Amino acid sequence: MGKQAKTTIYLKKALFSLGVISIGIIVLLVILYAAVKSDHIVTQILNYVNDISSIARYLRWLVVGAIIIFWDEIVDYVSIAKGLEEEQKQRAKSMRWHVLFAVLAFEILVVEALPAKFMS
Repeated sequence: MGKQAKTTIYLKKALFSLGVISIGIIVLLVILYAAVKSDHIVTQILNYVNDISSIARYLRWLVVGAIIIFWDEIVDYVSIAKGLEEEQKQRAKSMRWHVLFAVLAFEILVVEALPAKFMS
């Protein structure tokens, strides 16, 4: 692949990123405009977000559980896709509980912010 092709791919990715950021800013401005015009709409949006956040919490824990349950199958699939050697595959399979404890620590300390809840 030549330098011209790499530059074109980079430019396309940059323009796509710029488009996504622009759409995000437009959505944010629409929400802020709605907030200025009506408090009722903002209350509805906040209630909707709270409902989604409680559902998202359960979905996050469900996904973490599914990853741990199907860890060996995921490792097998990724090792085939990435061309890992057998030794690397066995090492990845042995990391199941390390990954679980790291994800649990992140969820409890950062996402759920339990230490902050206890201290306040």
